[in-house]
Amino acid sequence: MNDQHAPTDRDALLQQLLDREAIREVMTRYCRGVDRRDDDLIRAAYHPDAFDDHGNFTGSREAVVTKVRNSTVTASMHHIGNVDIELDGDVAWVETYFVAYASHEIDGRTYDSARGGRYLDRFERRDGRWAVARRKVADDWAHMDEVVRRPEVGVHQGQRSPDADPWYTFRRTGA
Repeated sequence: MNDQHAPTDRDALLQQLLDREAIREVMTRYCRGVDRRDDDLIRAAYHPDAFDDHGNFTGSREAVVTKVRNSTVTASMHHIGNVDIELDGDVAWVETYFVAYASHEIDGRTYDSARGGRYLDRFERRDGRWAVARRKVADDWAHMDEVVRRPEVGVHQGQRSPDADPWYTFRRTGA
């Protein structure tokens, strides 16, 4: 390797690592936003003119916020796994595997669901910020079961609200 080119190559590799980490952060914060019904985190994952085809709904980032806010989901937890990021300048093609667990209240009954799939995203870096410009969700599997009885859980119950969830309280107060 020619030493004259090493810093440039290293700088390019470092920028790729920073870009990939920024995209991963967008994905994890999006998941927290959905799980906690944090409208600001959901919005921040998308560019203002983004389009989302979630399979069971399509629309703008505001449509995503509205869908999450008005859903039958009473609790949820998203886990993301493999994140394949193909960088191409200020565009990145990103495939993120996910498993989402949710509890639903439907017609007075409680159901738990699990869904496995992939977020297929076109990310764009605009004004130095990576966010989703276009999303399509590919479903690989899903199931839903009626809950007969819930086991006892701890006292720090997760909430679908940034005002009440233990994470937000912990961040504000340290306790």
